[in-house]
Amino acid sequence: MRIDSPGLTTDLDLLRLQGATVTDLGDHLVVRTEANPTFWWGNFLLVPSAVRSDEIERWTARFEEELPDAHHRAIAFTHDGGDTEA
Repeated sequence: MRIDSPGLTTDLDLLRLQGATVTDLGDHLVVRTEANPTFWWGNFLLVPSAVRSDEIERWTARFEEELPDAHHRAIAFTHDGGDTEA
């Protein structure tokens, strides 16, 4: 997955330096910080689009598949805007 944002790229690099793994699954990234499962923004999905209300259930289910032991749900989108009510 290509990320054009220097800020997001830097954030991911800093997470890796802190022990997180970043897995590219093609249509999204999975960020895991196994040493700190309660770290919301160290255990999340990164989706390369703006948020869409018709995809919230899909991404929530995907989060639960990828991070089944998490007690939170954290999904980030690379683009501003979209359906912010979602």
